[in-house]
Amino acid sequence: MYYKELISKTIFDLTKDTAILKRIAKVNPFDKEKVAFYKEHCHPIGKAEDIEELAEILNDKELRNAAKRLRNELWKDLTDAQVKLTKKA
Repeated sequence: MYYKELISKTIFDLTKDTAILKRIAKVNPFDKEKVAFYKEHCHPIGKAEDIEELAEILNDKELRNAAKRLRNELWKDLTDAQVKLTKKA
């Protein structure tokens, strides 16, 4: 799986297992308001970390590697943006 395929995904897109979703996101997947809040407000890095945790639970190495790569790219982008802001100040 290519990591960029995960950019718009959350764990709710990747599994329907209620126990896993509650364990990782601390959200009941049947509570549509909380799921919508998670999808809208969870930081992309947090979403990538949740997908990585899902992959570990499922023992899916390909998904784990893609999620890890996405997380690392997002952290790099965030760090680069912070450095640019610091240099402007």
